[in-house]
Amino acid sequence: MIKPKSENKNRILIVDDDQNALKTMSIVLKQLDVDIYLAGSANQARTIIEETMPDLMLLDVMMPVMGGFSFCSELRKDEKPVKFRSSFDRAQQSF
Repeated sequence: MIKPKSENKNRILIVDDDQNALKTMSIVLKQLDVDIYLAGSANQARTIIEETMPDLMLLDVMMPVMGGFSFCSELRKDEKPVKFRSSFDRAQQSF
């Protein structure tokens, strides 16, 4: 069963395996007066999606088990809106 929107607020789901990133993004996005849902994995996100039908999903690109790109491919089949984020540090990238 899909939860009703509280006061017609938009719903944003943030999916990231980094708890600090989840906390930081939720603090920033709360200023937008939206309902925020947090998931530490694609599996957790699936459950939240079924229950809440978010208006927007922010996915970490690099997560264990199923990364953001793979999860996005799954979500795009249902035409769900998705944006990517990554904390990958290019300065640490080896060439």
